[in-house]
Formats: sequence, structure tokens, C-alpha cells
Amino acid sequence: MKHAAWPTYYSILLLALLITIGIVASGPAVHTAQSAPGATGEIVLVARDIVDLKWDPANYPQPALQFVRWELLRGLSAGSLTKIASGQSQSTDHYRDGGLTAGTTYHYRLDVVRCTAPCGPADELTYSFFTDSATAGFFQGKVHYSLALASGEYEFGSGGVGSSVSVAVVDGATLTVGHGTTLQPASGISHGGLSARGGRLEMTGATLKKISISFGDYSDELSTAGGWVKDCLMVEDSYTVDIALYGTSEVAVEGNSGPFHITADFESSLTARNNIMTGGFDVNRQATAVIDGNEISNGNLEISGYYAAGEPKASAQISDNIINLDYTNSGIRVSYGAQATVSDNTINYLGIVDTASSVVMSATHEDSVLTAERNKINNGKISAFWESNITLADNVVAGNGSAITIGCPGCGAFPVTGSIERNTVQSGWGLEMWAGSQDLLIRNNCIRGNDPGLTVDASISAPLNVLYNWWGHIGGPSHESNPGGYGDVIVGNNVVFKPWDQSGTYCRDTPPPPSKPDLRVDLVSMVQVVEAATILVEAKPLAVIAVVSSEKILDQDVRVSLTYAGKTVNQFYIVDDNNLTKEFQLQTASTVLSFDKDIQVTIMFFPEDVPFGSSATARVEIDPADDIDESNEGNNVKSSTQPVVKTYWGSDPGDQSLRLLVYYSRGLYQGELKNAL
Repeated sequence: MKHAAWPTYYSILLLALLITIGIVASGPAVHTAQSAPGATGEIVLVARDIVDLKWDPANYPQPALQFVRWELLRGLSAGSLTKIASGQSQSTDHYRDGGLTAGTTYHYRLDVVRCTAPCGPADELTYSFFTDSATAGFFQGKVHYSLALASGEYEFGSGGVGSSVSVAVVDGATLTVGHGTTLQPASGISHGGLSARGGRLEMTGATLKKISISFGDYSDELSTAGGWVKDCLMVEDSYTVDIALYGTSEVAVEGNSGPFHITADFESSLTARNNIMTGGFDVNRQATAVIDGNEISNGNLEISGYYAAGEPKASAQISDNIINLDYTNSGIRVSYGAQATVSDNTINYLGIVDTASSVVMSATHEDSVLTAERNKINNGKISAFWESNITLADNVVAGNGSAITIGCPGCGAFPVTGSIERNTVQSGWGLEMWAGSQDLLIRNNCIRGNDPGLTVDASISAPLNVLYNWWGHIGGPSHESNPGGYGDVIVGNNVVFKPWDQSGTYCRDTPPPPSKPDLRVDLVSMVQVVEAATILVEAKPLAVIAVVSSEKILDQDVRVSLTYAGKTVNQFYIVDDNNLTKEFQLQTASTVLSFDKDIQVTIMFFPEDVPFGSSATARVEIDPADDIDESNEGNNVKSSTQPVVKTYWGSDPGDQSLRLLVYYSRGLYQGELKNAL
């Protein structure tokens, strides 16, 4: 019996050895992966309730054995995993896991199953290929495979996918962001980044907060990407949304609104249309841009060939925009060999008027080319210096501080070439010509109402030729060499201005220079504005306050009235030197008082110095109304100020009134009366 036990003992030992080395399978034993050199796999993206995993099948372990399948396991801890997917294709290299819970950390393991001959179920060997974990709920990582985000909020944050809190679209994938989607950084993170690098980013109707968006790689001039940002809302915050194009990317930015800035760099191509934006543009190196139909406030439009690797340098077509600038902005600036065609824009300078800060369009440095045609410029200057080339034609440059300035004091005699033709320069500083301007063709312009009309610097190397221009008078400009001239003054003697245009052939209508209105509304407030039915006290008034003031001394009667629903509620005749204040109190005469129409404050008078049919702009300063009649105390008085949003002169010659319309954006206001007894 003793000797008979030896074969059994050795049989058991041999079987255990075979199981250990993997020749005989024993249940679900998992072996450590023996990967070939190179990447194995990882979680590449967390998108709120989605996790993307990516791996390289070329590095599967034990390639000498026959491939059976891959298996993906998931769990809330590394030691408790359940299979969620598997496949028999050896080329499968990714998996998208969805329906996850925000704030939950998920652990994953990818196993590879191989077998030995004859490759039956008992011959299978399972190898662990890679493990990884991530926390759902954030937006972080790389989009390797096309994805359309569901509506809702996505927060850029650390879900455990690398060290960055950004998202990149790569490998030809497309990320689609649609209506009802908000992108923003998670709490405690200053801003998020969304980029397309070798992929496409298509955004339509999303809301963006503290987000930078880029197409291409800022460090790679050969990178490329495509897509668009359309009809998105950029939310005002401490971090302005930036949209940047790099490499050879082609991108459309259209119909967006809010504070944002756009940069096109390297050889990228930008189309920006119909945006309402607080911010500007940078078109750099060899990039191209079409900037059309936008409303742009307080942002520069820089077109610069600086650092360009070759020709052609940066270029832009800028047309049909409304551009509002303050003293911190330099407007449209073309520099360092760049080119820009600027046409049919309205540019308003709203800042401090002086010789430097009111420039709204300029060309400078290294043969830059500016073509400006049919633009309307209010209170601003066009300037050119330092070897630039300009074509200025059919522009209207009018208002305080407006001018066309060539060269500058201290700029040196670097020539500016080109032409200045058929422009109207009015009510400003006219033409300012410094050293370098002598080679320009300056003719057929309308120069009128300026002080002076032309300044010619003594350092100009040759007489300045300004023939065939209109100077505001048939007798020509006022100059010591032209005793009969009563037009705009020419300062300087190194100039030739005879013959001149005697009829103002090329003068164009100019917008009236901005001025203070005769009357303005400083405050309009409605007391006890309610959003739903509210109990009111009978016979206690619902009040509307209108505070009206004037910069001028008024010597005629002025009638101020309040109108709603087409009826004049009350009116007063007031004569005061320069301040008019009236409180309108509406006695509630019915059980329900409803304001479902626009509230209109009308100031009626007959100013002698304002022509019939002209327009005026009210300067509105809204302040809270502090002093309300005590009779309103029982009505839970609340002051709600509203801005005046439209101002115009009446169309009836017998009713020449300045009407200031006040719109309440929340719609119907009503209250139900309660009998005081």
C-alpha cells in the first residue's frame, strides 16, 4: 500500500506543474500580461457619463498563442470587476462605456484570451493586458472617436485622465457640440481648453464659459483641423473666450455673441460673419481672414505679417462691420507686410479725442498694403507711415478728431505710397501730412468744416501736390497765397493746391457729428412692478418716475407726459432752466391694472435749433429711485429702473416731440386690488 501511493502523489504534483505553466487550464486563472514593447492601453476620455478606452492590439501578450477574444471588465474597485463587453475581432482597439454616474470612480481591466492546441474551452489562457481607472462627471482627455455630446452641462476638470484639464479632438475624429449644451470649467479651475488637432470640432448653439477653443497646434505650423463655432453664446466672466486657429486649419465663426477674441495664425483660414462680439481679431504670419457683417466693440483688428515664414503674408477682407472703439483700442491695423481690404464698414470712435488714441485704421511697416473704400468713420483717424502702401477711396471721415494722417512726428522720412481720392473729410482735423507723404496722389477729395483742413509739415522733402480738391468754398482754401479763399485753412507752405475743385463734386453725405441732446431722460423707474398677480391697496397709486434734464437753458414751455396702452395717463407743463423732474402717480381706477404695452415717456416742445425730421440720441443714466410718495408704502413698493431703448423725433410737424420709449422685458405686469375696508 505504501508503494502504491507514490504514482498518485507524483501524478498530482505533475498536474499542478502543468496548470502553473499554462498547459492545462484551471478555471478563470488570469496571467500577468507579457506585452511586446510599446503602448498597451488606457482611458483616453471622460465626457460626463461616458468613458472611452483605447488600446493597441499589436501589443497583445503571448502572440505565439492563438487569439480567442478580448474581454473588458469594470467595477467600483480593482478587486471586484465584472465583464461588460467582449469581442472576437483581434483588430478592435477601443470601447465606449456609457450611462455612468457622475462623481463615481470606475476601474477597468482589459483581458486577452488565447489558447493552446487543440484550442477548446479547456485550453484557454487569460492574460491581463492593462488596467486603468477614471472618475465620471468631468470633461477631460482626447476624442479619438467621433462623439456628439448630449445636451446639458459639461465641466472641464480632473477625471483622472492625465494631468491636463482640457479636451483635444484627434485622429480624424469629429466632436459635435449642439444646442442646449454648456461647456465650463469645474469649480476651482480657472478655465478649460477645447482643441481640434487633426480632427474636427463642430459647435452650434452651445453656451461657453471661461473656455479657450483652438484648431490645430500652436507649436506646429503644419498641423490642421476643421470645423466651426456657430450661434454660440459666450458668457461674460473674468475669462474671455478665446478662439484660435493654427497650422492650415480652416474654420468658420458665425452668428456668435458675447465677449470673445479670435486669432488666426500660421497659414490658417478664418471666416467670421454676423457675430456680435466684445473683443477683436489677430490675423498673423500667413493666415487669411474674411471678417464680414459683425458688430465689434472694444477690440482691435490686427493684421500682421510679423514672423511670417514666407510670402504671401497675412491678409484680410474686412467688410460691412459695425466697429465701436474706445481709447484703449487701435482699431484696424495692418503691419509688417500684411494686406487688408477694408470696405463698407461703420467705425465709431467713442474714446478720448487726441492725436494718438483716436486712430481707428492704420498701415505701418515693411510695405504693408491697406485698401480702404466706402467706410464711414465717426470721430476717428486713418493713418499710414513707415513704408506702407495705401488706397483710400470714397470714405467718409467726420467728426471731432477725425483726420487722414500720413507719417508722424519723429517717424522719419520713410515714404508712404498710394492714393487718397474721393474721400469726404469733415468737421475734424482734415489732412495731416508729415515727412514721407510727398509721393501720394491726393485729389478729388471733399475737405470741409475742418480746423485746419490741411497741415503740411516743413520736413516734407518735396512740395505736396493736393490739386483738384474741394475745400468747402468756391474760392478755395484759406492760405496766405490765396487771398480770396474762405474754405478750410491750409497750414504750411510746402504745398501746391491750385487748381482746386470748385463745386464739391465728390462730397458725400456725412453723419451728423455727435452732440448732447437738448433733453435727456436720466431715470425712468416703475414702482411696484410685479411679475404675477399681487394684492394692491385700493386708491393707493402705482407710480412711474420720469426724471428729465437738459444741458441747455429752456425758454419755452415743456410738456412731459406718460402714456401706456395708447392713453395719456397724466401730463404736466413745466418751465425750469435746466432740470425737469416729475413723478407720475397712477390712481388705480379698476380692479386690475395691467401693463401689457410699452411704457412711453414723451417730452413735447418746439426747439428752434433742431430741424424737423432729424434724429437725436438720449443719454441715459439709470439710478435707483429713492424718494417715493409715502402713500405707496402699503403696496410693497419696489423700484425697478429700465433703460430708454429708443429715441426719435416725432413725424408730425404739429407734434414735434422727443419720444423716449421704455420697454419692460418681462412682459405683462398686473395687480389685483383689495378693498381697503
